[in-house]
Amino acid sequence: MKIGNFEVGEYAVKEEGGKRHLIFDCRNCVYSSSLTDDKSCRYHIISILSQVEADLIVLAEVYERVYSKQQTKLLKEISELIPKFELDNLWGVENLGTAGSECEKLFGLRHDLLVKISHELIAFDPILAYITLLSEIQKEKEKMKNADYASCSQEFMKTLLYVKDSFEQTELISKAKEILVKLEEMPDTKQLYYSFFEAQVKPSFIGSRLMFEKAESLELLDEYNVKKSNVQIFKHPNKIEKLYFLNPPEYTLPPEKYFVLSKTKEIVANYQPGKTSLSTIAKSRKYFERVYESTIFDIAKQNNISLTKEEVKELSEIVARYTVGYGILEILLSDRNLTDIYLDSPIGQKPLYVVHSQYGQCQTNILYTEDEAESMVSKLRAMSGRPFDEAHPILDYDLQDLETRVAVIGKPLAADGIAFAFRLHKMTPWTLPQFIDKKFMTPLGAGLLSFFIDTQSTMLVTGSRGSGKTSLLSALMLEILQNARIICQEDTLEIPVSYMKEIGFNIQRLKTRAPIGTSKSETEISPEDALRTALRLGDSALVIGEVRSSIRGNEEVVIVEKGITKRVPIKDVEEKDWSEILVPTLDSSLRTCLAPLTSFVKHPKRENLLEVTTKTGRKVTVTPDHSLFTQKGFDVKPIECRDLKAGEKIVIPSKLPSGFNNIEELDLTNYLTDFRVDNCRDYIRKAIEKVGWKKATGIVGIKTGDIYNFFRKNQKTNMKLSDFIKLMEETNTSFDKGKIVLKNSNSKGLQGIFSLNKDFCRFLGYYLAEGCIDSPGRAVVISNSNKIIIDDIVNMSRTLFGVDPYIRKTFGLGECTQIRIDNSALAQLMLRIGCGRTSEDKRIPGIIFGLKKEKISQLLQGFYSGDGSFTYSARTGHSVRAFSKTKKLMEDVLYSLLCFGIVGRIRKSKNKNMFTVEFKRIEDIKTFFSEIGFVQKESKIIEKAWAHSTVNQVEFSEKELIENLSYSRKYRHLKRFKKCSKYYLQKVVLDESCAVSQQLKQFALGDFYLDEVVSIKEIKLNKPEYVFDLSVDSTERFIGGFGGILLHNTEARVLYEAMRVGAAGNIVLGTIHGDSAYSVWDRVVNDLNVPSTSFKATDIVVVARPIRFGGSLERHRRLVQITEVKKEWISDPLHEGGLLDLMLFDASKDKLELQEDNLKESSLFNKIHKSSGLSMTEMWDSIKMNSNSKSFMVELKNKLEFPELLEAENTVPAVNKLMLMKQDQLDENGSVDFEDVLGKWKFWYKNEFTKRLYSRKKK
Repeated sequence: MKIGNFEVGEYAVKEEGGKRHLIFDCRNCVYSSSLTDDKSCRYHIISILSQVEADLIVLAEVYERVYSKQQTKLLKEISELIPKFELDNLWGVENLGTAGSECEKLFGLRHDLLVKISHELIAFDPILAYITLLSEIQKEKEKMKNADYASCSQEFMKTLLYVKDSFEQTELISKAKEILVKLEEMPDTKQLYYSFFEAQVKPSFIGSRLMFEKAESLELLDEYNVKKSNVQIFKHPNKIEKLYFLNPPEYTLPPEKYFVLSKTKEIVANYQPGKTSLSTIAKSRKYFERVYESTIFDIAKQNNISLTKEEVKELSEIVARYTVGYGILEILLSDRNLTDIYLDSPIGQKPLYVVHSQYGQCQTNILYTEDEAESMVSKLRAMSGRPFDEAHPILDYDLQDLETRVAVIGKPLAADGIAFAFRLHKMTPWTLPQFIDKKFMTPLGAGLLSFFIDTQSTMLVTGSRGSGKTSLLSALMLEILQNARIICQEDTLEIPVSYMKEIGFNIQRLKTRAPIGTSKSETEISPEDALRTALRLGDSALVIGEVRSSIRGNEEVVIVEKGITKRVPIKDVEEKDWSEILVPTLDSSLRTCLAPLTSFVKHPKRENLLEVTTKTGRKVTVTPDHSLFTQKGFDVKPIECRDLKAGEKIVIPSKLPSGFNNIEELDLTNYLTDFRVDNCRDYIRKAIEKVGWKKATGIVGIKTGDIYNFFRKNQKTNMKLSDFIKLMEETNTSFDKGKIVLKNSNSKGLQGIFSLNKDFCRFLGYYLAEGCIDSPGRAVVISNSNKIIIDDIVNMSRTLFGVDPYIRKTFGLGECTQIRIDNSALAQLMLRIGCGRTSEDKRIPGIIFGLKKEKISQLLQGFYSGDGSFTYSARTGHSVRAFSKTKKLMEDVLYSLLCFGIVGRIRKSKNKNMFTVEFKRIEDIKTFFSEIGFVQKESKIIEKAWAHSTVNQVEFSEKELIENLSYSRKYRHLKRFKKCSKYYLQKVVLDESCAVSQQLKQFALGDFYLDEVVSIKEIKLNKPEYVFDLSVDSTERFIGGFGGILLHNTEARVLYEAMRVGAAGNIVLGTIHGDSAYSVWDRVVNDLNVPSTSFKATDIVVVARPIRFGGSLERHRRLVQITEVKKEWISDPLHEGGLLDLMLFDASKDKLELQEDNLKESSLFNKIHKSSGLSMTEMWDSIKMNSNSKSFMVELKNKLEFPELLEAENTVPAVNKLMLMKQDQLDENGSVDFEDVLGKWKFWYKNEFTKRLYSRKKK
């Protein structure tokens, strides 16, 4: 394109972040690269916008000006006027006035005026074109006061007013008009463009864009610098979160420096670091910066650009940041005021978010790009040596040089593309004085915790995510004396072990398996093995960070995803969005329910596995250390598979939830997306009325003819559903999905909203038993010989699908009636909801399991009526059976029967390739006939006298029976036999003549079945495979394997084994998620099945929690509870006084307060007295000494404004000195005067230690 005599830059349209960028190359353009400053630039943009579709305008030179979607829209509307005016033939003779009149001599001038306004000026300066138009209209109005002039100028005036209306319908002119009417004189239009267009400016070689809001609407809260970059924290009047604005030096350089940077980047662009470690890149950084300095110096010299040494160094650092570094993220990762950084998908549509230690979650002014995200992923993949693709959509890695953990997720787990989460660990660990200074805890709280560390108590820190529990754990570790050997075991490296080594701690880290993102090349040991190793390493202190055995990847687990029940290989769960998944589980009251999936765990490869098979035909393959569940007394307890023997019982579910997703209707527009739409012409007409036939034609993409193709008599096809929905959405036309019909070709269709009623469920059952779908996928065919069933299917075909079916007799293996329903929409719907096409791949659709039992029963009734039987014989008794060649279908039947509390047995016939699901218990058969039954017959059940069943059998001791049951004479045989079926036990506990414990009642009525193990087979894999686990909210139990076995995730056992085994003569510290001391007990004992005896190994539970004072939007981390776990309770520590609060938080005072009245009841202080000889007075003097020493550090820090004083490198020597002074006095006098020690220590700390540090700081 030429403007004047000059060629202007090329343009390209590039899609990024879901937005189309119209990019203009302005490097060699003679005009300015600013649409506000230069009318020629505006002309170029508006002219091109009339030819292409775009969401953003980018003017690229040595830096880029990016105009937002809203600003682009302002110009797009103007650009659309130009072809519109041309099509209207605006300057045609008929629009200039009355031909043959006096006005005809003015036609030339009028023609030129209209061309100028509506064709030329509109592109250079649309606002000026509008102002010129208004002026001409005013002039014409004056002239038209002359009647003769008016009579021949009517058409011209109409044309001018039409142009005016067209202008005013655009947002740009509408906004300009609002300003113009308030002004007394016409302004320079450039000022108006400045008010409407404000570009985001960024260097051309950097992807990220910076957005800045108008500062006058914001309140500046804070300002500081990070790596020569300015950071400002603002409060927005209408936003809850604060704004974090970053302004790096590379975004504010003069053009000549941008030129040097761009040229340098071009030269070094061919450098590829390849597969290397992060530490290698970090060490090489200085080398690259020196290389870049030399390159920058040469480029500047060649182009006569004057740069100082400092300027060359600054530019080299910028280039390094965007080549071997992490780009703009590097600056954020260097801001240690931040704790988290989030980049949500789709990248480029939302700004980055950060979590600031002082201001909470903040929205940044940084828009990341897809290219930058891909580059970051490539770098992380190379450095970690881990895969990242659709088969491995999770990458979890430590950026060790930046003390940061990064988690990346991609498709298909993140449906919208790559997303990042960075967790910035504090470079130095928190200290107790720092916590006091931040009001996280009181000095007395810190003194008390320090005392418990000194007396080798076992402590558990609990709290929610972000409550500060890991930070507090690190601070408590600093209170351990440096003559102790510390073993620190973690699965995610969060504790600053390297720093602690630097300041003199004797500490050894053990890394156990990570929950996600395991590298193929990495070998990690289990937490259990790590603990056993730790206990052999000669430790004085054991620290267990949050640590999490497992099942084979192809083993199926039951999940509910978006309401749809599915059985999927456990390895495939990794790729899903866990936030949308619920898991059937057995809760603490032993009832089945749905609970959120909280985590997916991928373990190191294993080659030795165990295959467990049960009497009912269930089967699962697990690692030897994975836990199933068994019965012990009247309770359900985990048991490792390697400890399991044939003949023992394991727990399987006896019931599954139903009715949680009782879909009444199916929206077929979500299933038959490739179909066409009938009965929709009225809606199409409404859309045409709104936007016109031309635009409607364009929306649906018709290349030949127009949208009226669908209305013509000879039209043979209907509109595609996708085009129809697009037309409705873009024209904002509502439509009733229940009235449109989805169909293909001439086949019958289905209405867009289809009733998922009991009749349709029964139809699905008939189909699953004896149906198929023809090979083109256009018809459903069902065969049966029973007249009742045949009539039922024919009736449903007519009423549900509007089809008179084709019926014929067949004589293959006997006479049979075949019913063919020609309806491609129905056939495809059944395929797409998961029914399968032939007997080889039939399944019960996942949507069925969430329906109410009444609907599930209809499907089973249809299925059993076709492929089921009921028999009775004197030898074998009653039996209800179903048969199929499809193993998966029979497993579906097993699961669907569980909705009615029926536990079926599955087996494969020896001679035929046929699977049978069978149940014989009389109560199950009664349930079957009362809730399911057969369509074609009613069967008589022959009652027999009660007999004890040998299945689902519970074994117990005489003591367990006496403790839990006071029974009448008729149950005395229980004491003699010490076993009975769980069904009989249910009868006992419901007998009002018996006194039953809550535990026994809960056990007997629990939704589980005790299945007998018939075989345990060792499997040695030819090639090791990854194994997997699920973490389920509250219960840590899930259902998996063939037929459904209750499986367990044993997260907390390691921690409590450490406390129990390591407690003798050791300090044991650990963390776990929880909200209070009691909630921790409830979770680990009832949900995770840690024995109460192990929980009692905990001396102190410390609870941290984020607090919102007075309902404030801001969250403040506080220590809210220090609780002693007493040892004299049996079953429930809360009701038996086993939890003693030593300190509790009072939110009204913002203070952690001592519960003095509780101290006299403390067993821990008694234990410390017996083990140390300290009296209660001496113990409290020691606590107060610790408290006052830490308080003194804080006071001195605030007085001197010397924050470094509270860092670990300075608090640890101070604590060591206090302990040494106490020991010296003990050695000299045999006792300690704590006040005297504290006084001497304060003098030393203030006049020697702090004075020396402060003088170094001043230098």
